[in-house]
Amino acid sequence: MIESRNAAELLKKEWLLRYPDALEFLQDVVKANDGSIIELLKYTAKLVNKNDYTRLDNGRIEIGIHAKALDIIFQALYRKRTYQGFGVHLNLNEDVSELKSEVYEEILSDIDVWTWDQDNSDWISTYGEMLTGCDAH
Repeated sequence: MIESRNAAELLKKEWLLRYPDALEFLQDVVKANDGSIIELLKYTAKLVNKNDYTRLDNGRIEIGIHAKALDIIFQALYRKRTYQGFGVHLNLNEDVSELKSEVYEEILSDIDVWTWDQDNSDWISTYGEMLTGCDAH
């Protein structure tokens, strides 16, 4: 994200000069909206794509994850800054008077181990708690 359309167009022009193999029509300059953050993050967070889903005979869906390829990507990104803000100045409201504190009677401090349960399509804790509670069937 960049502060103005003019700055974005200049950045695009510079990008195309530095990377002559880049196709201009694929270097899209659009105004940011509520979904822009998803668009920015999807390339470093996307683990599967639509071609990785297989519908099984029993109606369930199997998702293939390319662990070796993802490991290579994540090793390459390790300790790298994947996003850098520049040219964007946010006017944030520093007024915190409307924030309310919450009191917790008990704070759980134990570490739990979550195990994937294929039958429930969810992660299950050692206490039997389901992580998402999502019914994927």
